[in-house]
Amino acid sequence: NDGGSYIGSMAQRCGGVGRNHADALTRLGCDVNFISVVGNDDSGDYLLRKSSHINLNHMTRLPNVPTATYLSINVKGNIQHGFSSIEENISKLTSDLIRSKEDLFCDADYILIDGNTPVETLRNITDLAQAHHKNVWFDPADLAKVQKVFMAKNISHISVISPNAYEFMNYCTLLGIPLPEQLLTNSDAMLDFCNSLGPQLKALFPGQLSLILLTLGNAGILALQRHESSIEIVPWPAPQLSQALLVSPSGAGDCFNAGFLTAYLKNLSFHDCLRIGTECAKLSLMSIDAVPNTITSQLLGT
Repeated sequence: NDGGSYIGSMAQRCGGVGRNHADALTRLGCDVNFISVVGNDDSGDYLLRKSSHINLNHMTRLPNVPTATYLSINVKGNIQHGFSSIEENISKLTSDLIRSKEDLFCDADYILIDGNTPVETLRNITDLAQAHHKNVWFDPADLAKVQKVFMAKNISHISVISPNAYEFMNYCTLLGIPLPEQLLTNSDAMLDFCNSLGPQLKALFPGQLSLILLTLGNAGILALQRHESSIEIVPWPAPQLSQALLVSPSGAGDCFNAGFLTAYLKNLSFHDCLRIGTECAKLSLMSIDAVPNTITSQLLGT
């Protein structure tokens, strides 16, 4: 914070929570329709060129709108600061644009939304998914954006959420279940807390929500799954990776989700879904790219 210049390394790469999921799902062999907007500028050219393996037929390119960009400052493999310039771009992802793509909802197995989506657009997406009897996966993307599904009054239409620890804390607060901050990086303490909720644990699952995939960084994953009459809590370890091999955490959670979802759609066991998701996250952690080309369908044995 002293205004000085420091030696480091810099890299440009494609990102964005929705794009990362589309990228990883595509690399894993899924048929993906990616709906988004991009500016008609140099950054847009770069993104489209680097994402050419993804189905971009439903990307809308807009003149006079800058492509969404994000700058992260990483220190020893962890994000120290992040700065984003996305709002002008994201605001163009309108309800009218989504409604024009309604035919894509008919054949989808899952609708995946990230928390950058405007509230009104998010409401329209979940309404369309509900109308076509489709499951919805919501990734908050940021702790402040968890509230969007509550603002849109459509939390009851969400099937899966995948928050990190701080996003989960905000989610619990919005549901009236205060979560002590000291639990956020301790999987055993988080497990004990969830178990201590007793009957109140069901309050974490409003509407048709059936799965919470809670990522706790180095402490691993806590998967909370609702069955007909019970809530199952499954702790899962973080990828085993030495500090020397850790390159960047950006995109690791998105890759985990993509691996888990792909395995789920192939009817693999719940533990296999967690295992494959973890393998995808590990490959992301070892790469400067949010979604590396080492993520392939071979991870699923296909």
